[in-house]
Amino acid sequence: MRKTFNGKELCVRLKEHIVTHRHYRDVDLSREKVAKEFGIPKAYISRVMRENNGCSFTEYVNRHRIEYACTLLQSPAHTEYTIEEIAFLSGFSCRMSFYRAYKKELGTTPPNRTRQKKRIP
Repeated sequence: MRKTFNGKELCVRLKEHIVTHRHYRDVDLSREKVAKEFGIPKAYISRVMRENNGCSFTEYVNRHRIEYACTLLQSPAHTEYTIEEIAFLSGFSCRMSFYRAYKKELGTTPPNRTRQKKRIP
């Protein structure tokens, strides 16, 4: 049985699902997965997101992933993390998808980060 939502109501519920509950950090988050959870067609999600946010479902999710990644990159608690680790913690499945989304969102590539080997005295 399919649920019915009006466009604005669905958009609010999608935002709550993606942002408030931080599901954007889930590497497996997809339009198909959300459509199944909400019991609605995936095409409807795309249309509602574009009409109410001016961007696709993926662009919306990636925007929040990049915002979270920037927070991690600036956090003193995460200075030892590599770009791959930051990307995965932010919900990206690989470094390249992270780089593409980062560049699209911010117009530049992420800062270069490699794990420093600790010196043994």
